[in-house]
Amino acid sequence: MSVLLLRNAGFALMAIQIGLVALAVAMPLWLVFGTSYRVSGSTLTVTMAFRRERIPLAEITDIRPSSQRSIWAWQPGVDDFALGTQVVEIDWRGRLVLVSPVRQGDFLVAIDTRNSVG
Repeated sequence: MSVLLLRNAGFALMAIQIGLVALAVAMPLWLVFGTSYRVSGSTLTVTMAFRRERIPLAEITDIRPSSQRSIWAWQPGVDDFALGTQVVEIDWRGRLVLVSPVRQGDFLVAIDTRNSVG
């Protein structure tokens, strides 16, 4: 009987270890592949994993590329949705939202075009 319990305990421990490894692999993948910046209509939707912000383009007070970026520096009052070091800073409702679109120029044109039309 005691041998059977030890085998089950070993299996449970192994299952927990496999689950933790799977989580350690899945979480970074979810962050990378779950991050998007979409301009549709008059709204910019910024998503990273379980976080989402819907930003009305008319409420953006300033948008600018930034060359000053440290991926290790946390700043209070900043919503950081950026995965890279080439960052676009968006001023919105007194907050700073950071994004890092792959095609930064196209992103800025899309925001500017939609904002000037709306």
